[in-house]
Amino acid sequence: MAQQATTQKPTEEDTIMQDEQTQSKDTKDNPNHTSDNTSNNKRKNKIAKTPHLPPSTQTLHPTHTYLHLSLVRTLPATATTALDPTTARGHLLVALSQYLGDHGAAIPVDILHIEKQDVYVRVPVQDGSAVVAALSGWSGVGGGAGVAWRVKARCEWLSVLVGEGGNDGQALFEFVR
Repeated sequence: MAQQATTQKPTEEDTIMQDEQTQSKDTKDNPNHTSDNTSNNKRKNKIAKTPHLPPSTQTLHPTHTYLHLSLVRTLPATATTALDPTTARGHLLVALSQYLGDHGAAIPVDILHIEKQDVYVRVPVQDGSAVVAALSGWSGVGGGAGVAWRVKARCEWLSVLVGEGGNDGQALFEFVR
């Protein structure tokens, strides 16, 4: 009787073991030998696949910095008037252009809210430090008296900034005539 030779296909584990044996033999013969062990990497990749995080658990990177500023009088004035948007923007522009020149004048500053002498502004996050430095070091003349900006708070999240004084921040979005 003739024996039939059965041929079995090598399994993935057999192939990996043969590759590891060949690799170890090559490294024994030549210690400077670097081999491409892609099959070993494939096995590791199959075992160590990490799931991606859902969008709700990813950390957000803010695009803007929010500042709470106050315009303070350095010299006594006869009458303290409420700050209007035109005057606030003018003082901000002068402070930025004196500190940073044309680059400072080009920084987009959004005035979000003005209440008496307090101003809430939004600037791009990459310009936040330069704006704080420019405003905190500026003093000028406004309404016949010396004025300067005081940076009360700085934060990348508006909800944190407006909730700093124990209030809920609703006053920031109320329209006052």
